[in-house]
Amino acid sequence: MNRQSDNISFIIKTTRKCNLNCKYCFERDNNSKEIERSLLISLFKVLNSMYWIKKINFIWHGGEPLLLGQEFYERIIKDQKKYIKKEIYNSIQTNGTLLSKQFVTFLNENYFNIGISFDGLMQIHDINRIFPDGNKSSEIIIKNLKIVNDNTKKFGILSVLSNELLDTKPVELLDFLKENRIYKIALLPLRLCFNNREEYLIYIAKVKKYLNKFIDLIISDKYKEIELREFESKIDILFENKPRLCHEGQNCVGKYFTINNDGLISHCDKFDNFNFLKMEYNLDNFKENIESRGIEHYKNIEIEIRNKCKICKYFSLCNGGCLYDLVQMDRFGVELGTNQCLHFFYYEKAYAKICDHIRKI
Repeated sequence: MNRQSDNISFIIKTTRKCNLNCKYCFERDNNSKEIERSLLISLFKVLNSMYWIKKINFIWHGGEPLLLGQEFYERIIKDQKKYIKKEIYNSIQTNGTLLSKQFVTFLNENYFNIGISFDGLMQIHDINRIFPDGNKSSEIIIKNLKIVNDNTKKFGILSVLSNELLDTKPVELLDFLKENRIYKIALLPLRLCFNNREEYLIYIAKVKKYLNKFIDLIISDKYKEIELREFESKIDILFENKPRLCHEGQNCVGKYFTINNDGLISHCDKFDNFNFLKMEYNLDNFKENIESRGIEHYKNIEIEIRNKCKICKYFSLCNGGCLYDLVQMDRFGVELGTNQCLHFFYYEKAYAKICDHIRKI
């Protein structure tokens, strides 16, 4: 039997519908149907029958997952308890427009981690993340963030590193975060927005410049309570602690899956609309393929591209980082395992800051 880990993660695409119309989004489909409860119960039963799995992470995603309403998630919790006799963790990624005190209280009481998509500064957020009628969304999300902050600490925001945000000063974002009591942030590079290697490298250079200053500021006394997820995860690895990100220091194929609202099971949802790793299962053949050698082909594809990073001095720690990032860089002809890689930048920065701290002791 071919098993890689006793942990497994499922991104649940609850729906492709969304109440926003973000300009850079390729997920939204308002003709999409909602995932059926019967499909999820079948998934729970299959996962429970895989005796080697000890822990299951469910990431509730969309579209906008809160469109399904609180009652949907109340039923989910009941069904998980009924059909799964394993360790379970739930998190949810939302645009934040539909959060309420009642909904947040429910999520907190049931130990959901909450991720809220908000693109840094209000004026930047409102360039891309708008309602279908063109109205801005930042004010309602900021109002809801205050509700979240008053009722749980298990939340953070995810911000896309758009060119508009990169043209601002990092201190502006940090002041905004501090003012609104937001202490955990992830900064995500753009996806599927580049035509060639030159465009990609120009963008990555801007990202590095922005992050270099951002990280310098968050380790200062004024902003030390603010955590940048990607940077903190590298620090964790350097100190041999458990990493915070799914891709840190390990292979991901066979551990991370997406189930769509039609029941199709594939690898990480980052590869949606991206012609790579066309792994397609359903609940009838998922267990058979995972517990046999059916998935070996896809694991070998992952190993092959990760091995291109072996020249990197951080490979033993990083293992190439996010598979999606690797594939994107490889297709653009970026030299893997070099300083052209964003993961390389993070490790260089983290290592330098640790050494600097030690010298001051």
